Amino acid sequence: LQEIKKVTKTIILSDLRNIQFDADLLINGFIGYQNKITHNKYGTKCLLGPKYQIINQIKKNYQRKKKIDLLATFGGVDSSDIIPVLLDSLNHNPKKINTKIILGPSAKKNKKLTRLIKKKEKHISVIQKTNDIMKEISKTKFGFCGGGITSYEFACMRVPFAIICQYPHQLITSREWQKLGIALNLGLLDKLTHRKIHRIVNDFECIRNNLKINHNVVDGLGSRRIAKQIEKL
Repeated sequence: LQEIKKVTKTIILSDLRNIQFDADLLINGFIGYQNKITHNKYGTKCLLGPKYQIINQIKKNYQRKKKIDLLATFGGVDSSDIIPVLLDSLNHNPKKINTKIILGPSAKKNKKLTRLIKKKEKHISVIQKTNDIMKEISKTKFGFCGGGITSYEFACMRVPFAIICQYPHQLITSREWQKLGIALNLGLLDKLTHRKIHRIVNDFECIRNNLKINHNVVDGLGSRRIAKQIEKL
């Protein structure tokens, strides 16, 4: 960074709990930070907190009718193979729960996944990817996601969600969401995950009602605020 700074302006985008980078501008929308503009030990200007989180744009006023009970999406690829565990939990539930799964643009279907989908084919729809994740979230009552940017998108649309972490660093974010009462932290995928999912699926309406919906933690305007700061450089 110090070498790059000699020839151009530098901007760091980070989602870790660390702001000590020697740059001209640092942007960190981590949910565990309070919204503020400050400076780190290098004198770098830091935009902190979910007010400065970069998420997908809300393109229009989406219909608020909730057609989908559960939406599951784990980023570009389900690296921890969470979706089969989720599908297996749904298959062991006698209730008719309308579920939508977004596999991710880099994900591949396999025989096991196809077999699990067929068991509840009438109530499960599966798509590879979407060009408007905010629209998909707006149509659902409850979400399952990883502990990355998608968690901020669910929060922005005020849809309660549960996080199944794909990587250890996502545990930090996941705990912060649970602390705020906006989401459930299910931790990393392990032998207990199936039971945790089953409990939610079994009574997701009650769990949904116990999580905060009327909040404005992420307002979706982070990109605009950041653009103004970049222009000042």
